[in-house]
Amino acid sequence: MALGPPNQPPRPQFTPISAEGARMSVLLWGGSGCGKTTLCATAPMECVWIQFDPNGVNSLTNYPHLEKIHKIDLVPHTPNTLYFEFQNDDPFSIKAKIKQHPAIRTMIVDSATMMAEKVLEVAVTRAGGTSTFDVPGINGWAVRNQMMRRMVSKLMQIAAAHDLHFILTTHEHETLKEGGGIQSVTLSLSQNLANEVSLRFSEVWHMEDVDGVRMIYTRPYVNYKPMKTRMFLAPDNVVGGKFRITYDADAWTGDGIAEWWQRWMDNKGKKIPLPKGGVQK
Repeated sequence: MALGPPNQPPRPQFTPISAEGARMSVLLWGGSGCGKTTLCATAPMECVWIQFDPNGVNSLTNYPHLEKIHKIDLVPHTPNTLYFEFQNDDPFSIKAKIKQHPAIRTMIVDSATMMAEKVLEVAVTRAGGTSTFDVPGINGWAVRNQMMRRMVSKLMQIAAAHDLHFILTTHEHETLKEGGGIQSVTLSLSQNLANEVSLRFSEVWHMEDVDGVRMIYTRPYVNYKPMKTRMFLAPDNVVGGKFRITYDADAWTGDGIAEWWQRWMDNKGKKIPLPKGGVQK
C-alpha cells in the first residue's frame, strides 16, 4: 500500500459551525489604572497569567480566589532570554505548566505594552546600524514588530492547542494634532502592529474609567479605534456600543467576562444584548 508523504498533518475534518466560538480571544486596551487587570480576573477560571508588567497583579492581592491564578512571571527575564525562549516550541515551559493544571480555562497576557518595551531592547541590537533604544529607526521598529508578531502568535497557538480563552491587554496611546487637541487614541503599539494584532482577535474592547465609572466600548467612536465584537449587539443609538461595567472590584461581586461569555454560549454563539444596567445612550 502506498504511503503518503511523511510528517504530514491529519486531513481536515468537517466541523459543525456550532462548534465555533467555543473560545474567546479578547484584546482589552485602555489607559493605565482603568481596571483592565481586575476585569481580566473575571474571566473563566482557572487561568494562567503571563506577566510582563512589573505591577500587573498588584491590584489582585485581595482577590478571593488567588489559588486559581497560576502566574508565569516574565518580568525578571532579559530581552535576550525572551527572544531565544520564543524560538522554542514551548517557551518558558508554558505548555508543560498548563498540562500540570488541567482546570485552567483561560490564558491572560498582561501586557503587550510592556512586552513591546522589553523586546525593543534586543530589537535595536539585532537591527544594527544607527538603531538605538531612543531612536530605533525603521530597522529597529521592524525587528521589534516581527518579534511581537512571533510572541503573540506563539501564545495564541498555545492557548488554542489547549482549548483556552485568550486575553491580551495593552495600554492606549494618544496622537496629537499639530495645532493641539487629540487626533486619535489607539493601542500603544505602532500603527502597523496595532492593525495586525487586532485582526487576530474576535473581541477588541476599549476600556475607560471616568470618576469611578468604568465603561467598555465595543465599536469605534469619535477618534477611538480599533474596537469590534462578535459577542454583543451594538445598536446604532448606543454610541461606541458602550456599556457600564457593574462588576465591583472591591467586593469581587457582579457580572464580568465569564458571565458575558456564558450568556453568549447559551445563545448558541449569536450576539447578545449589552449587559443590563450598563447601556449608556
